Amino acid sequence: MLMPSLRLVRLHLASRRAGPAVGVIACVALVLVLPIPRSGGALGAMVPLVVAMGAAAVVGAATGSPIGEVERVTGRHLPVLRTLTVVLLFAAATVLFAAAAVGRAPTGGTPALLRACTGLTGMTLLTAVIAGPHRCWTLPLAYTILCGRALERSWTSLWFWPIRTAHDPPAATVAAALLLAGLLAIAARAAPDGGS
Repeated sequence: MLMPSLRLVRLHLASRRAGPAVGVIACVALVLVLPIPRSGGALGAMVPLVVAMGAAAVVGAATGSPIGEVERVTGRHLPVLRTLTVVLLFAAATVLFAAAAVGRAPTGGTPALLRACTGLTGMTLLTAVIAGPHRCWTLPLAYTILCGRALERSWTSLWFWPIRTAHDPPAATVAAALLLAGLLAIAARAAPDGGS
């Protein structure tokens, strides 16, 4: 009785290309260990934010199937499977980022990196539900660019939660709320079939 459900999880993960997605996230995490000059300026602070956005985009893209959501017709387990896939990929990103940051803390610190990954993943999931998995990166990318501008201008508003100090409870709350909203949205309904 347990085997069919494990087989179903395995097949769902394969249909969402979870293995290659983890590989791409690992490649994105490697940017953190590259000898990129990390001055204290806006450029150095943008590297972890762009890395987090890249991983979030991979997680969001994995919410769609290359053949569309045909299983929604017969798949009563689809909301659970979809949420499980996202949680596993997000957990992989968190572990890979934490491992890559060991001994080489990114600008802003590891907590800020993980907070950015959390909130941007939620934003990506919400965008995937609205615009489709193939366009899930658009809103987070635009927001990341806006955060870069905020860094240049030294804006500290909560609207720019990813660039606030590492241990900022309101920023962490916003990031967690975005992830929770994204997970609920993904579980509640299928992302629209997105062509390319």
